Amino acid sequence: MRRPAVTGLVALTLLAAGCGIQPTGTTVEGDPPIARARSQSNIVYFVKNGKLMKATRPGLPTVPEYGLQQLMEGPSEVEKASGVTSRVSRSTISITREGDILSLWGQPVIKGIGLAQIVCTGTAVSGIRAVRLANWQTGGRTHTCAEFAEFM
Repeated sequence: MRRPAVTGLVALTLLAAGCGIQPTGTTVEGDPPIARARSQSNIVYFVKNGKLMKATRPGLPTVPEYGLQQLMEGPSEVEKASGVTSRVSRSTISITREGDILSLWGQPVIKGIGLAQIVCTGTAVSGIRAVRLANWQTGGRTHTCAEFAEFM
């Protein structure tokens, strides 16, 4: 009675061992895959010595407002150490794109070089011609970076 059980166990073990993946050599089938997505960077305008200064940040191709979000984060510690500042404070805003215009809703009233930072950062986005700082009552005014030549 014991012998058939042992024979069955040996047969089952040999059967299971034969069901595995057989080793093969390495097969070369061309070059390794390469991601071909384009990277994009954002231009963000900060302030140094009373003038606008361009800074490059990593971008997101499908998020045109990301540069403005980066502007509100402010300059990096290294940039701050070299005298770079921002006149734009962190705030909660809503950004919409209407053709070649970015509209910012909820931005506190801002003038001068701070306004120039927002407008020039917004218009640095590919396909954006102007930035509208909107409010719920008036709809807001549209600006282009060219208006702020005095800060360049």
